[in-house]
Amino acid sequence: MSQTIEKSKNQKRALISGRALIFIFGLLVTAFYFVAIAGLFLFLNQLLPWMNQGVLSSRQWIVNLSLLTLFTLPHSLLLEKGPRKWVAKIFPAKIFMSVYSFHATSTLILMYFFWNSSSAMVWNFHFGPGQVIVIFFMLLSWLFMGVSLHFSGLFHHAGIAQWTSYVFKKNYEKIKPFQGPYRYMRHPILISFFLMIWIRPSMSLDQLILSVYWSVYLYVGMLLKEKRLQKSKLFQEYKKEVSMIPFYNEISKVFPLKWKVEERL
Repeated sequence: MSQTIEKSKNQKRALISGRALIFIFGLLVTAFYFVAIAGLFLFLNQLLPWMNQGVLSSRQWIVNLSLLTLFTLPHSLLLEKGPRKWVAKIFPAKIFMSVYSFHATSTLILMYFFWNSSSAMVWNFHFGPGQVIVIFFMLLSWLFMGVSLHFSGLFHHAGIAQWTSYVFKKNYEKIKPFQGPYRYMRHPILISFFLMIWIRPSMSLDQLILSVYWSVYLYVGMLLKEKRLQKSKLFQEYKKEVSMIPFYNEISKVFPLKWKVEERL
């Protein structure tokens, strides 16, 4: 009897210590997320004080490509069943999105510090009405991202809802699906991110390669996400009503097109 009581006490201690560790990890997840978001704005606009521009060597281009791969490859693979099971062996399954968020934000922060900037400029709007127009639409793209995150669940995407739910034993309130911009496009977060990486006052050669690389990644990411959601009957019905590309259904009614993006899925 005493052994059973002692075993129960040890299990409770382990559970409490486990939750304490998750709490500390969760604080890191939260801090990294908001630092990564603020840093992304500065990074894309080349406003970080240590981003010295110059002629890049082959080694520096390889470093840039490695940083991109470190972010994009695991960012997609972690969502597959195999890697998710592997993560569940180390972390509680309920906080998977927290782990996923931590990887994304930590690799972005690494990119901010070790990225090599080129002095070769593709375009540069520093003065005049061109700069004002570009900055206006750039800010709109960031606003679009904020609205998209709000309607998809900011705390869910940040991994904050998962770790707080686990630590404090409370169920977080899920956002109702297909609201806001999701009524007009299936992937507003990816679309807004695409706009963010392209609409900016200046674009150096290294940032152009970054934008092209991320654009391809976003397109592949859309297709992979669609594939993962195909089993959901709710998503199948949603897909019939809302296009992947913004306002495609509305435009096609006015200008009928023979070729459809949807046929690629």
